[in-house]
Amino acid sequence: MTDYDILGICKDDSLQDLKTAYKRKALLLHPDKNHHPKANEKFIQLDDAYKRLLLNAINHTTNDTQHKSKKTKPESKTESKTESKSYDLFVTHEDLWNGKKIGARLPNGDIVDIDIPPGSHENSKFASNNMNFQIKVCNSTTFKREGFTLHYREKISIFDCLRSDLELKIPSLDRTKKIWIFDVPPIFSLQKGILIIKNYGLPNKRKIRSHLIVHFEIQYPKTTLSQKHCDYLNEIARDLM
Repeated sequence: MTDYDILGICKDDSLQDLKTAYKRKALLLHPDKNHHPKANEKFIQLDDAYKRLLLNAINHTTNDTQHKSKKTKPESKTESKTESKSYDLFVTHEDLWNGKKIGARLPNGDIVDIDIPPGSHENSKFASNNMNFQIKVCNSTTFKREGFTLHYREKISIFDCLRSDLELKIPSLDRTKKIWIFDVPPIFSLQKGILIIKNYGLPNKRKIRSHLIVHFEIQYPKTTLSQKHCDYLNEIARDLM
């Protein structure tokens, strides 16, 4: 099954068609809305396919636009001989984590292979065939980036906050694994509800990984608690004192 099949679109569909198809399917498959056992796996598959197709579409559109804009600029004979063309190359967080060889399609139809090594960062520059490419990082639907540090938000019920056997599952940036699984201490023991997971951020130039910071958002009951639930919470509170 191709990425196009997963999104339910054709190769000739527009960028807007791609975004619309993703939003429609994401609403159906998101684990918060769909409680099927395989919903999370299907959502991750959908998200990965969308990122790849979006990245491909953005790179092609950007290079075409930049090529057209350069045609409108008058340039001297000297400049036309010595000036290198420059293009933005859009990549994902996964590309920065794993490294990737990207085939950048130029306006004339040629494809130039660019090796993006792990540890590349925003505005990293690469040269190939008298052309310069500058890295631009696409926004992620899963993580927020601050330098090489990644931030992830996880919703958790007030009852799960008291558990000592809580497992956290996060979509993995490592292409050899679909999901990262971490043991989480009781949330109430974490300072400001934040868990710092070392060496799971993006790599820097020396290939040293930064941290992944998980922000837990406590979800409170939407209805009034029953007396049974209140008694249960009071009993736990007394044990913790």
